[in-house]
Amino acid sequence: MDWDREAAAAVERAPFFVRRMVRRKVEDYVAARGGARVTLADVQSARQQLAGGTAPQMPAPPVDVADRDAPQARPTLEVPLSEAELRAVERLTQEKAGCDTRYYSVRACGAAAGCPLGVADCSGLADAFAARLAASGVESYLRSAIKGPVLTHHKFRVVLAACANNCSEPQIADFAVVAQARPVPGENECCDCGRCLEVCREGAIELRNGPCFDYQLCHNCGRCEANCQTEAIGVAQRGYDVLVGGKLGRHARLATRILTMADEAAVLRAFDATLDFYLAEARGPERLGAVLARVGLGRLETRLGEGADQVL
Repeated sequence: MDWDREAAAAVERAPFFVRRMVRRKVEDYVAARGGARVTLADVQSARQQLAGGTAPQMPAPPVDVADRDAPQARPTLEVPLSEAELRAVERLTQEKAGCDTRYYSVRACGAAAGCPLGVADCSGLADAFAARLAASGVESYLRSAIKGPVLTHHKFRVVLAACANNCSEPQIADFAVVAQARPVPGENECCDCGRCLEVCREGAIELRNGPCFDYQLCHNCGRCEANCQTEAIGVAQRGYDVLVGGKLGRHARLATRILTMADEAAVLRAFDATLDFYLAEARGPERLGAVLARVGLGRLETRLGEGADQVL
């Protein structure tokens, strides 16, 4: 959807953490009223509605715009959230993301509370994981295997991360997914503003008659595409990396990536195969990482079935 200059400038004054969500909500607001272009009046009309939801209120836009076409300073790309805003995001994440039982947990990241950095909506996968765990027999197995108190490290932990920041710590979970968005040059012409270079933390972009990507460095985080105002950067593919076997403790182990850029169906097949593998191979209250260290990854790979063509 197209934006007037004043409308875009008003939204740029919102904290970076929520800016993308604010833009999306304003566009939804305008589309619901049959509009096709966002004006400053639309932003002002939407502000009260947005302020009453989960997003922090946007600062007031500039009142006086002397010259629409005059060069303007590039807005600050990252503005810290206030303490109150951070607490609100934390509370919403706890309320909306996953489940936590005595023997297993499913935890999603702040995208469940509206964090705009997420490149995928993981809420459906979180619900599916919780339902599959409830029906899998993991709880009854651990109940019989654990002698004494149930401690945090006994739980079967599932984690979802909606971007490469990995705030939910997927590297130390039994099963985890990390959302991916692979950037490519878009259909529109690059204006050489350099915003993509500033937001890319990996140094994976060069501007040579438009954006060029080093996929050996790129983390598929989606920040360049989200910050490109001319849509000179697009997304070629969205999917999930799947990691298994992470844990802390005396014998810490980072999770192993077994699928890359998988769709939701492949992720769920991998999850079912992982649960079957764990219940078949675990000894006592072993974590999945300990099972993999003992028997090897090959036995899990043989259970992946239809998703085996995506195994790394």
